Amino acid sequence: MLGSTCLLQLSDGGEVAVQVSSVAEKLQSRAAKDTRLPFNVSLESLEPSTFIDGPCSVELPAVGLLRDVFVSRVPPMGRDENLAYYCISFN
Repeated sequence: MLGSTCLLQLSDGGEVAVQVSSVAEKLQSRAAKDTRLPFNVSLESLEPSTFIDGPCSVELPAVGLLRDVFVSRVPPMGRDENLAYYCISFN
């Protein structure tokens, strides 16, 4: 999944091409006796985008189409300010 490209399908019908830049486990977010492992997927746009955040559909390699996934924009923090950076949290 890391390094792969996919499309965020926006609720208004638009699309944003993104690349998976990281997948990080969030062990501290795990509930006691819970078998699920929370993780974040970081994405970066391949072109400038005005999309900020909201529910999207996204097709991820080896996972398939996920619908109504909330995608949040994050600040560039030293990266190329012409692109957009996003995070999807899975709990």
